[in-house]
Amino acid sequence: MLYHNDSTIAFTRIDNTVNINYNTHAYSFSNGEDLYNYGGYGFWKNNGIIRRYNFSTNDWAAEPSDKEVINQFNPINNAWFDPVDQKLHVPYKTIVNDGLKDNEPQRGKLNDNSFVLDLKTMKWQNNGKANKNAVEILRNSNMVISTRKGLMVMFREQLYLIDFKSNKVFHLDDNTTAQVVFQMDKGQIIYHQGDILHVYNPRTKKSDTLKIDLSRFVALPYPVIEPTFPNFYFIAIAIILIGLIILYTRQLRRKKIAKKTI
Repeated sequence: MLYHNDSTIAFTRIDNTVNINYNTHAYSFSNGEDLYNYGGYGFWKNNGIIRRYNFSTNDWAAEPSDKEVINQFNPINNAWFDPVDQKLHVPYKTIVNDGLKDNEPQRGKLNDNSFVLDLKTMKWQNNGKANKNAVEILRNSNMVISTRKGLMVMFREQLYLIDFKSNKVFHLDDNTTAQVVFQMDKGQIIYHQGDILHVYNPRTKKSDTLKIDLSRFVALPYPVIEPTFPNFYFIAIAIILIGLIILYTRQLRRKKIAKKTI
């Protein structure tokens, strides 16, 4: 930022990157003093590469992870970074490959596996299957705003909150606020802090605010990710079933023996 005078803010570019064709619509986030850039589309494919900004060279460099998880980039980016736990959440994958005939253009093939990246270890973990209702909202939203509680998205002119940590989907029952957000210029830079939505127009260099209290969102009756049972639950259930079968067969034998005795 060069200066901030009342509602006027001016910025200057600090990176030397020439070709940006590999990360169109990528998800950018910060972790402490580090700046990251994840995914995006370019050269007829989208990718799951994580890049970190180098302040010494003023350029971006790849941060290797144990696997490539490719997130949705269109119509919105479905990734969300949790600054507290330092984890990157991707509710499902969409793989776009415009060089293949059977690939849906710009939307890609849907893979409903959910993944979480631990930025400390750079390892991805499979988090289960995304709920079909949550997928419908994220796959058809036309605006997304990152908040400290999750992704605030615009779906069918209504505001929803995708909360990955509580694994809940929330809805704001306030059409007036939703319509104000819906009519915002898509070319503006928008971010949410506290209970205030900040809006910056790069063309006019003007900023504005709108109050959106996340506590006013109401939980809906379905999760973001379908709950999965760890392996020991399945083992315990299997042991119980086997025990019941053994008891049942023993009882049958006792009945047969009792009949013979009579």
